[in-house]
Amino acid sequence: MKKIAELKRVIKASDVGYSRDEIVAFVPEKHFPITDKSRTLLQRAANCYDALSDIRERRKRSRRYYRGDQWQDMVTVSINGEKKTMTEEEYIQSQGKPALKQNLIRPPVRNLIGQFRSSPYKSTVFARNSDNSLAAEMMTVALESAYEMNNGKERDARLLQEFCISGFPIYEVGYKYDIKREKSIPKFRAVNVNRFFLDPESSDVVGDDVSIVGEIIDISKDALISHYAETTEQEMELRQIYASVNPENVTKKALSSDNVDNISFYTPTSNNLCRVIKVCVLEGEWMIDCHDYLDGTRTIMPISELDNVNLENEARLAMAQSTGEDVPMIKVRKKFVQRWVYYHLSPYGHIIFKKVNPYEHKSHPYVFLPYPLVDGEVWGMVEDLIDQQRMVNRMNILLDFVISASAKGVLLIPEECIPDDMDIEDIAEEWAKYNGVIKIKTKQSVQLPQQIVASNFNVGITDMINRQVQWMQDISGVQNAQYGKSAGSGTSAARYRQETANASLNAVDYLESFGSMLIERDWKLLQIIKQYYTDKEYIALAGNEYSEEAHYYDPSIIKNLDFDNTMQKDKDTFTSRFVAEDSIMMLLQQGLITLKQYLSVSNTQYSKKLLKQLEELEQQEQPSMEQMQSMLQQIQQQTPASNPTGLAASRALLNGSQGTM
Repeated sequence: MKKIAELKRVIKASDVGYSRDEIVAFVPEKHFPITDKSRTLLQRAANCYDALSDIRERRKRSRRYYRGDQWQDMVTVSINGEKKTMTEEEYIQSQGKPALKQNLIRPPVRNLIGQFRSSPYKSTVFARNSDNSLAAEMMTVALESAYEMNNGKERDARLLQEFCISGFPIYEVGYKYDIKREKSIPKFRAVNVNRFFLDPESSDVVGDDVSIVGEIIDISKDALISHYAETTEQEMELRQIYASVNPENVTKKALSSDNVDNISFYTPTSNNLCRVIKVCVLEGEWMIDCHDYLDGTRTIMPISELDNVNLENEARLAMAQSTGEDVPMIKVRKKFVQRWVYYHLSPYGHIIFKKVNPYEHKSHPYVFLPYPLVDGEVWGMVEDLIDQQRMVNRMNILLDFVISASAKGVLLIPEECIPDDMDIEDIAEEWAKYNGVIKIKTKQSVQLPQQIVASNFNVGITDMINRQVQWMQDISGVQNAQYGKSAGSGTSAARYRQETANASLNAVDYLESFGSMLIERDWKLLQIIKQYYTDKEYIALAGNEYSEEAHYYDPSIIKNLDFDNTMQKDKDTFTSRFVAEDSIMMLLQQGLITLKQYLSVSNTQYSKKLLKQLEELEQQEQPSMEQMQSMLQQIQQQTPASNPTGLAASRALLNGSQGTM
């Protein structure tokens, strides 16, 4: 009853407008304490997050241009002698013209994603020892199954899009509960750059030199309790920590970029969500390095285990003295060891979760690729195309101005022709209309209004636009051949294929760099599978690429083996399937393989059905042959030995029936 009363007191305090610091003062720190170390770590994480503000701003601008919102850069202009700051779109519209744009940034990015989808990457596991090929194939099946459960094809394609926009793709890899499957599975998900932070001193392209990394997440109160509370007391304490969160007070937009553009480190994006800061940091402590010369193993253990190691050495020494034989000892030395420690903190500094190296890969759960990381600079392909895109838009608007001005030109009207009920502004307004009517006064000595139209000449705007488009293709590395555009007259098919192949080389760096990140992600997935798949199970996987034995995952075979993975282009594409199908069909026609062998390796839609029908037919025919053999044996037994002719005939018939089988 006392705890419930405290909870009500906290909620009442939040309702009347207490600050967060005052609310935290009410919360007892029994299960989720606030320490000086947690406060220091929280502040360090906040500083790391602020250090990435430049990348977040440039990514926001690149995303706007990629989407087509390309006139939102701020400009300062002088209007009637007064300087005003406004967007480029507002300034162009103030000139009486629409802010025209032709989005040429999305096509090369979509083309790059299309190349990736048409020939995706695929990890293959191999064992350090060639004798463990079945175990390696077993791990490949498990890895591919985890990839399919996470809908990896779609996730990779969307992360490649992020790679083109910001140059900073990020994955989180872990082992989490899946609601749809009602069990924990290896999972990976993309992390938005606006929620990510890392060590500002990091300069390695694969992040091997980071000492702190993490992200800020917003989850519902029920999800918070589900993840972190193990008892009702912990649930109540979490509710007190996040007492200011109102599940019904949704204050953010749906499907809007504002939710990530305006993120604060300490405050959630909506009042109905709980902010949690995930921090992974390298922490060092003195441990003992034990080298056991008996079996050659080397183990890092806490210093608290030193007494047990000494007892083992004393027992071995006593054994050596009693037997008179040399017994290898355990050599011990102290060593300062750095290990990754996982913290989940509240915005106030409560330690909601803490664990040392929960995964056997002994690293943080994130995989990222800052590209190209030239002197610490990170940018994506979209940022390279922005200047050319701006020039194309500017040329289009300039061309629109030229066409509009040359259509009607300038109107010269004598003052004597202006009616009494109109002024020059009224006449200008009517002149600007395509169906405008201008009323004038006429006199014999007064000239009529005249239209002066400048001769329209080619100022090179169209040529400039074409040049900018060509430059965009050169910068992005995506040429006309990759878009599938028709070649010029007289271009042979061989030359067009060569042009397409040469154009693809320009995109190799983007795709190979992205593929190297996927290798690291799959390696961490591999270690998680090896760690958490502890039961024998059958892993269902479509296709006939792997042996039936590899689908039966056996942790006893996997446990003590060392695996690695490599990345290669997936062979399951239309072109590769067509070539393979044509090759095995040729072998069948030449009689080098049987129909059953052909159907077992074919990928045609009817092959599996035909193979099953063929096997059922063989099973139906097999009993009749056995019955025939049994019948012939009975005839042979009943034939008298004194009848050599009948005995020889029955033997010949028996041998013939066996030959047909």
